[in-house]
Amino acid sequence: MTGSDYDVYVNNMLAVNYEAAIDQTARFDGLYPGMIWPYNHGGVAGNHDARPLHGTQIHVTREATLNTGMTFAEFNWHGKDVWIPKDGIIPPTLTAKIQLTNQLATLMKPEIDYPYFKAVPQTKGRNHIPLGYITKNRLAGQKVLVTAQAIRSDNAEFTQFYVNGVSFWVSAQVVSNLGQPLPTLFIGSNPVIRANTKSKSSTVTIRQATGESDLAQIKFSVQGNYTKDFQRKNFESQIARTN
Repeated sequence: MTGSDYDVYVNNMLAVNYEAAIDQTARFDGLYPGMIWPYNHGGVAGNHDARPLHGTQIHVTREATLNTGMTFAEFNWHGKDVWIPKDGIIPPTLTAKIQLTNQLATLMKPEIDYPYFKAVPQTKGRNHIPLGYITKNRLAGQKVLVTAQAIRSDNAEFTQFYVNGVSFWVSAQVVSNLGQPLPTLFIGSNPVIRANTKSKSSTVTIRQATGESDLAQIKFSVQGNYTKDFQRKNFESQIARTN
């Protein structure tokens, strides 16, 4: 039996050596001896055996990442090597050096799925748990604005990108066609603009390519009258620094 016989398979197997704690907060993970992908193969019944071990300290010896982007961790429990989803443990906290930038890039169309995160993973207690995955049908191939790059203390590299006004962190290998640093400013905020609203103000951060930042008020004004049959799509914006 090989992983390639199935649509879910191990893409990367890594020997590791770290202490972790099982975290079953709002989770019901299983423990699986010798079988990393039980739900697809059907050779190992699903279980909730990790649930009673909440808070237990374990020693992780291997990590296996599937082509779906999901990672499992292996540890020895009562003389047996068992696997648990890495989302169900709290690994050690690492540090990261972050460098700001403004560059256009493209998210690759990978053969496997890649997770994206709210922050550089494993730099806080639970931020190694993905927010979602870049797949062939979601985000892959999209043009994005890269705003920061990070090297973690274990030499893993990550990239922060903005899409639809929201920032995510992803493995640096997912980002391709990285352009030259842009001389323009990056303006970041989360303003709420509705089609039937005449104007909306929001506080934004204006960051130069050097990393220097200023706060400002940005005002969006809708041009023309709104009707049921004609939704306005012309906007004017005005930015005023607050300092």
